Amino acid sequence: MTRAGLTLACLLLMCFPYLLPAQDPPKEPVKPDPLKTTVTVTEKISTETPASLSVLDHSELEQSPGTNLDDRLRDIPGFSLFRRSSSLVAHPTTQGISLRGIGSSGASRTLVLWDGIPANDPFGGWVYWTQFVPDEIGRAEISRGAATSAFGEKAMSGAIGLFSRPPERFHLFSQYEYGNQKTHDIAAGFSQTWSRFAVSGAVRAFTTDGYYIVPQRIRGLADTKAGVRFVTSDIRVDHYSSFGDFFFKTSMLAEERKNGTVLTHNSTGLGTISLRYVKELAHDSISLMGFRTQEGFHSTFSSVFKRRSDSC
Repeated sequence: MTRAGLTLACLLLMCFPYLLPAQDPPKEPVKPDPLKTTVTVTEKISTETPASLSVLDHSELEQSPGTNLDDRLRDIPGFSLFRRSSSLVAHPTTQGISLRGIGSSGASRTLVLWDGIPANDPFGGWVYWTQFVPDEIGRAEISRGAATSAFGEKAMSGAIGLFSRPPERFHLFSQYEYGNQKTHDIAAGFSQTWSRFAVSGAVRAFTTDGYYIVPQRIRGLADTKAGVRFVTSDIRVDHYSSFGDFFFKTSMLAEERKNGTVLTHNSTGLGTISLRYVKELAHDSISLMGFRTQEGFHSTFSSVFKRRSDSC
């Protein structure tokens, strides 16, 4: 290359950066909006808790297969119980729930709120899924991930908010289902609204002989069918005024279970009463709630011999 050509090449290299089109300065990464969830008593909260929120409305819950509510929530990713058996045959102490891959245990690691009221067992933390009437649940909100900062120590793996259907004027419903193993399921509900008051309630009765939980080839004299029968009901009263909104609710559950062997069975009596006050201000809101839960739980356990011919 000649000396003149070398000089021209150097000039082009020096001017090359100025010949390129101008580039925009790098943009700052877009920050995600804070997580907004209503799994609370006041139904209004905005937190930055890193969690995934799923919402199932009434139609989605109605279309999901399953007799009890825990069966209908199994489609939620990460939802698991301590035992894979349905709450229709599982022992109550094995109905603890966990979310997002955190190992489940008998004591539930997920907080369950029903209209803002804790539904976990006050002693062991498990959940009585038979206390809910699935057709009267308006929506379910599932917050997956540790949420103890927002909901307390019982929400180590997340929180589930269950909300009753809003009261409607002259609303009545009833249903009856029959299945094998002498299974009967009957439910009814009502609601009525006035200018300042609303009253709603539901009741459900269920019974089934159940089924054997061990294969026939190893079944022995100690084995019987695992079944359940229960009655659950709730009544809610809402009062709206210029001083604030008042909410009163009472619910009860009575169930009896056969747990698969001659000597194992359990029974539960559960009742809850609650009162809530909410006042909306210009930029804030005030919410106060009090509740009382009382429970009676009786259970027997047994050990079965290897040949399952008897138990002790």
